Amino acid sequence: MVCPSIPSLTMLSSSSGVGSSSGGNAAVIDFFESRASSSSASSSSASLWRDCGRFYSKRLWHQLSNALQAVIAAEAAREDRKPGELLDIYEKAISDFEAKLNPFTMVCLCAALLPDCKDPDDALKFLEEIGNKVKKGAAVAASSAAVVATNASELKSQIHLEAFTYVRILQGKIYLSEKKDMAKAKVILH
Repeated sequence: MVCPSIPSLTMLSSSSGVGSSSGGNAAVIDFFESRASSSSASSSSASLWRDCGRFYSKRLWHQLSNALQAVIAAEAAREDRKPGELLDIYEKAISDFEAKLNPFTMVCLCAALLPDCKDPDDALKFLEEIGNKVKKGAAVAASSAAVVATNASELKSQIHLEAFTYVRILQGKIYLSEKKDMAKAKVILH
């Protein structure tokens, strides 16, 4: 479940004045703050969680997606992580602003959460939900795939198609590696 690398957060300054409008869902900000102050968060992890809250409140979606990539990687590597903690990130945060994220980036974030699924069927169900969310744009892109993208809407549709395709690849991988069902994998990947 490897996604293309997202650049390190070291270049992101905590005193950035860009996007100074504040707002957002208080529950999401509270989630980020509670994770930053939890006893299991190391100082670097706590800083990443606070960055997520700050980027969310300033509506800096690209920076937020980068910070979430780092947070998810740090959380996945924690030995004392409880089952369901990674999926909580989606349920309590990402689902609130997923429409604001680049669709491919959103799928990559969700792919990193898959190890937290109880079984392959839960992972497939989760991916199906994500796939349905990016499918609308993918259908538009598929109908005009032969045309070179020359404007912003065509480029956005192409991103949706790539996101949907990546969801299908992840589903195919689960069918092949976990469920040993080559026939279903062929159907998904066709």
